[in-house]
Amino acid sequence: MDRAFMKERHTKQREDSLSTGSRSREEPSMERGLRLQDRGRVAFRLRAGARAIVGRSESADFALPEPVVSRRHALLHWVDTEPRVLDLGSSNGT
Repeated sequence: MDRAFMKERHTKQREDSLSTGSRSREEPSMERGLRLQDRGRVAFRLRAGARAIVGRSESADFALPEPVVSRRHALLHWVDTEPRVLDLGSSNGT
């Protein structure tokens, strides 16, 4: 499975107050997220700040019906602005 970070470029308007008046300036911002791909197609997306359980169970947020994957295998989550993977006691490791 290929893991890639998804960054979508957006533009927002920001007002800067100056001692001589105000001006408007466009400033790019990034929407962060995690994209999991399988054979080139997007299989799952996780927005920044969200959490998801990966596992073999049908109740998992991202189900992987593979014998080496535990029912509740791992937690995908964010620490500040970085994605993290936490093993949930899987039999075969993460």
